Amino acid sequence: MTQTHISQDLALPLPADTLTALDPGLDPTAYGVETAVNALPEEWLEDRALLARRMSTDAPMGDIALDEQEWDAERVRRQWNTPSPIWAVESVVRHVPSGHLVGFTDIVVRPGTPQLAVQTDTLVLHEHRGHALGQALKVANLRALQQEKPEVTAVRTWNADSNVHMIAINERLGFRPVGWSREWAKDL
Repeated sequence: MTQTHISQDLALPLPADTLTALDPGLDPTAYGVETAVNALPEEWLEDRALLARRMSTDAPMGDIALDEQEWDAERVRRQWNTPSPIWAVESVVRHVPSGHLVGFTDIVVRPGTPQLAVQTDTLVLHEHRGHALGQALKVANLRALQQEKPEVTAVRTWNADSNVHMIAINERLGFRPVGWSREWAKDL
């Protein structure tokens, strides 16, 4: 079983008018984007735990089968709200009618590479896809990154090559391919 990943880089800064043009402008009666730096608000933690569980099963995995990871609010709190030298920004999308978070994306900057940000996870629950939520999340996160960390000159991300929708969003934002990698899994 295998999965191929494409690595893409985005040169920063992006002009504010470019980010405005890329923002899909969500219907505020349906969805809203919220952003947090270095710690997640307590009211996000239960929904973020669900999103983390779903990240382990909903993200394209090629033909590699993985079990759902166990996440709860306490695990999210430990990962995101424990003091760390790693700087992080996360944006979430809230489904206004239900009040629940239905998507997230995060970027981290490690102390050893202060000019390079790493886009780690992005997920929109499959039942809410098709509303440009992934692009709205990434635009919000890039705005926050540029405001908070102007010394960052590039963002790097990886996606399964089968995740054509997210790769297309990255390309619209200006990400360019810089490499590929492959994962293998062996049944034991």
